[in-house]
Amino acid sequence: MPLFDRPVLMWVTDRIRSDAPLPELAGLISAAGADIVQVREDGLDRLPAELLVRAIQSVVCDSTVVVVNANLELARKLGTGVHLPEAGPFVSEARAWLGPDALIGRSVHSPEAAASTSGASYLIAGHVFETESKQGRAPLGLDGFAAIVRSSPVPVLAIGGITPDRVAALMQLGASGVAVMSPLTNLATAENVTAAYCLALEQSMNEPTSATITATINGKPVELPVGTTVATFLAGRELHERLVVVERNGEIIKRSTFPDTVVEEGDLLEIVHFVGGG
Repeated sequence: MPLFDRPVLMWVTDRIRSDAPLPELAGLISAAGADIVQVREDGLDRLPAELLVRAIQSVVCDSTVVVVNANLELARKLGTGVHLPEAGPFVSEARAWLGPDALIGRSVHSPEAAASTSGASYLIAGHVFETESKQGRAPLGLDGFAAIVRSSPVPVLAIGGITPDRVAALMQLGASGVAVMSPLTNLATAENVTAAYCLALEQSMNEPTSATITATINGKPVELPVGTTVATFLAGRELHERLVVVERNGEIIKRSTFPDTVVEEGDLLEIVHFVGGG
């Protein structure tokens, strides 16, 4: 089955945050269902980088594709795919190095960048939600991500603050899968967390892509994808959970339950936003 004929899960490596050797984690995450492992380890010299990629190639399942970040020479030498930053190298250069059948991805942060990308196999768009690794930088939100999907000529993966409960809303917006980093850096939980993402992606295949519900939010009717949680809605509007009070059908919702509270057809939500500062 071609890679993007179904929702895709990519793990992006992070040796700084990981609590175990990356090959050990990669083997576990691959066996649990990850489709792509992107080796993104800036700062490694040529030989350590090559040895790391070879080690990861040796432990992942046949169904898991390995791509390296930005390094065209290494990708050609080891027969991997490559993932390109938005600033370059260009996709055309990567195609010249790696050939017409290579898996080539590119990161984008705007609809304009997506629309101008030619020849890539897929794009990664983000960061969609607030995330610790991107502090101080505004997220795309659901609306911004949807705009990139509409502009893209190829499949788009979402990255940045993606949790399993947010997968359904992203897939409803046309995502072809998700890419995650920090959630899969703990050896003790990596297998179960990978399985949770895979289950969320699998379940999204059974949801009609056009399914929506209508809720009334602060007095106005709003259409939302089926499965939208309070946390997802707030993140998509760039509202920080710690700065809001949410009332649903006359009852205050506990902040700790935002990720698990699904907005249903006909719900009445009142959201009070407090402006931070001092």
